[in-house]
Amino acid sequence: MRCEVTDIEGVNKWTVHDEKGLAATIYLPKAYHNNEKHGKDREDDERRTVEEIYEVLGEVEGFGDFRIGGRDGERYSSRHFDPKGMFPHHKRLGHVFLSLLGRTADVMESVPCVPHVSLSRSLTERTDGDTVININAATVDQVTKQDVDSDLLHDSVWSAYAKEFSQPNTPAPLRIPNEHVKYGPPAAQMYGTKSFSITVKELQQLERSIRVATSPELPRKFYVRLVQLTTKSVQHQRFFDLRRSVPIELIGREDHFTGFTEKLLKLYTDRRIAALQDLKVKQAKRPGMLRRIAELSGPAGGPAADDELKRVLSDFQWLNYEIDDHAVVARNSAVKIGWLTDPKALAQDEKIAAAVQDLVNTVKKSPVTYGFTGGIEHSTLKKALTELCPDVCISQRGYFFVNGKPGQPNQIAPRSRQPIVFLASPGLDFCDPSTTDLEARKYFRAQLPSEDAQNGTKKWKGFLPDAWEDLLSRVTRLYKVIFRSCLWHGVQNPSMLAMGLGVFLANVAQEDRPKVAEAYFKAQWKLLCKDCWGIRHYFLNPVQFAGLACGSLEEVLKETGGDLRCAVVLHSRDVKFLAAELADRPNFHAPAMLNPSDCASIWLGLMGYFWETGREECFVGEEDFCSSGTGTLALSTITSVFGEPSRHLIDEKPVSTPAAGIAYHRRPLTTQNIIPRTVPHILQLCKKFAGPAMTQEDHDSLAKTVSSGLRQLPSRTDLSLSAALEILCKICMGRRADLDLIKQVAETFRLDYSGAFFARLRNDANPLRQAALRGHLDVILHFVLGGHPVTSSVYLAALSTAHKPGCLLRAVTCYGSRSGGAGGGGGG
Repeated sequence: MRCEVTDIEGVNKWTVHDEKGLAATIYLPKAYHNNEKHGKDREDDERRTVEEIYEVLGEVEGFGDFRIGGRDGERYSSRHFDPKGMFPHHKRLGHVFLSLLGRTADVMESVPCVPHVSLSRSLTERTDGDTVININAATVDQVTKQDVDSDLLHDSVWSAYAKEFSQPNTPAPLRIPNEHVKYGPPAAQMYGTKSFSITVKELQQLERSIRVATSPELPRKFYVRLVQLTTKSVQHQRFFDLRRSVPIELIGREDHFTGFTEKLLKLYTDRRIAALQDLKVKQAKRPGMLRRIAELSGPAGGPAADDELKRVLSDFQWLNYEIDDHAVVARNSAVKIGWLTDPKALAQDEKIAAAVQDLVNTVKKSPVTYGFTGGIEHSTLKKALTELCPDVCISQRGYFFVNGKPGQPNQIAPRSRQPIVFLASPGLDFCDPSTTDLEARKYFRAQLPSEDAQNGTKKWKGFLPDAWEDLLSRVTRLYKVIFRSCLWHGVQNPSMLAMGLGVFLANVAQEDRPKVAEAYFKAQWKLLCKDCWGIRHYFLNPVQFAGLACGSLEEVLKETGGDLRCAVVLHSRDVKFLAAELADRPNFHAPAMLNPSDCASIWLGLMGYFWETGREECFVGEEDFCSSGTGTLALSTITSVFGEPSRHLIDEKPVSTPAAGIAYHRRPLTTQNIIPRTVPHILQLCKKFAGPAMTQEDHDSLAKTVSSGLRQLPSRTDLSLSAALEILCKICMGRRADLDLIKQVAETFRLDYSGAFFARLRNDANPLRQAALRGHLDVILHFVLGGHPVTSSVYLAALSTAHKPGCLLRAVTCYGSRSGGAGGGGGG
């Protein structure tokens, strides 16, 4: 490893590289190491840090286009149209995961190319917490065989390719072995022989970790009400998918509804006709290209013939992609035409439109009720769902089923030592025609006809006056929501990518793209210089904009006097694999990964969007994210987060005082005074809940601080039950009980709700007694029921513990009347 060190405004810039081509640029603030060290001692410390970071990067594969490095040297992918490396989508690990979790056969498409997902038993209500989900070669093959034989989610593309390219006269470079025709290659050959395991209880904990953060422009109360509409049913998802680019205040208006429906019908009719025409042209080229491949695959013709064969094979793969793309557009357009001409569906759409209009009218009449202040509701209601997407971040803890060691990407691996925080948020979309029309006109001057414009739209060129500053402000708001989510989860090592700077720039003129990229980079650097977000190392792969990322950071450092609050690591590794590697490293705590997401993920509850059946451009980062990890727990049919306002973050405030310094040292420095990190410290804070002057705002702020502290506690299994009871008691002494916080205490201390647990509660100042004294029925129910089947012994234990049994009986009776008498009606 060779290093060059440059001092830039008090930040040391380490440029490192080796003979294998691995390179990184690492910015280390002087405050990163002990300020008492100087000269050679400080440089030695920094060098060890740089070597440690560089060693991690060396253990990670570069971006490999989502391919799987098989044990036989073959690169497999269900994304690409490469017959030799293809396999049915049933072998995607995300599909296997949901099948093992008890997925039902109801796979009717929610929106085109997105199968519905539902579980036979609600994950949040399951009581078999010790059941283990194993993902390995054997279970992958088992699920594939089961689903292919039952024709669940039929993969027509794979079936057609397997039939065509398994014939005896198929050229060798395209031939699919007969034994692979039905189920694809053996899983062990593709994914290796290791196993990923996780229990149902651990999956429930991951689901409970899901949170939603929104910007001030999208108040929590309004977001909750709107997202409950957009995710309510399959018909609601379809309705809003068709209208994702329509201003919210127009969606429900009667005068707009009929006209827009007719406009959509014409759009998809024209799109289908055009796609079918293009499909016919592309299909006509295929036979000639196959003949050419057969000719070149004959007797060896030397290097020139080999090079020609590689070129033709690449062209053939691209042609197959174009054929499939046109076929998908034609099919999806036909599906949407069916929705728009089905009287029953249209009748349901009218009811949904009326519900949207009711919400709009209510917001305009009483904006404060929905969290709006200062008249901001007017600008929010004028925006479409796609425009509001960057104001949302859905975060969750989770795991990848795979790792990415050099030469062996996407091999199944044991569960990492620690979970990864997944951050789902979108960049600004200048790719989709309808979204481009909404977004581009805010920042760019004119449309230019262009042959390479995406999806038949036009390129936008030249910034409007002051528009770049508006873009910077918008992107800053986006990253602030993401960083707030990081702060809530206690993230220290996020693995980030150049969000919004790939396909989303398709309709921006080439010469304007660097300025867009500059806005994205500067938004991140300014936030990381201004405030302390708890981040220790900020890993970012800037792809083709590496020079711009360095230059913009150094500009911001000069503007701020080098006030960088964390180390910044610019690299070229795959961000998913890096996050998985960090999660296995004891010195890199609390990793995270940014997952740029579509509007459907954010607003329709369809996390991962085309993750299950998409190919080529319908299978990119967010699809790979869900097809190789537990990200699907954020699907609206699995998680309850969209219906629980308490899991929507209000405002996680960073530390912005000059004394805050660097976020993390080898051990926490300044943040130990912000987030409590020991049980006594947490208990000391919990005593404030009973304070006579505790306002609602103070309570919420204190609850967030305590919650952050609970997440930072080290070995959760070694913590004492008495400490848990003492903390619970203090929480229940407040004017109101924060049930979310109580659940988190139970999760942290691994409390179970059994007769033995209640036996330990028998003292003069226990949580049930405090809750009973204050009439917190929901808390009592939480203790009594705990999400588990309730037996008479548990009731008796609770009754003998509570200070006011009548209060407990009232709560249990209410519960029994709502649920039909849980536990056999023992509450009565």
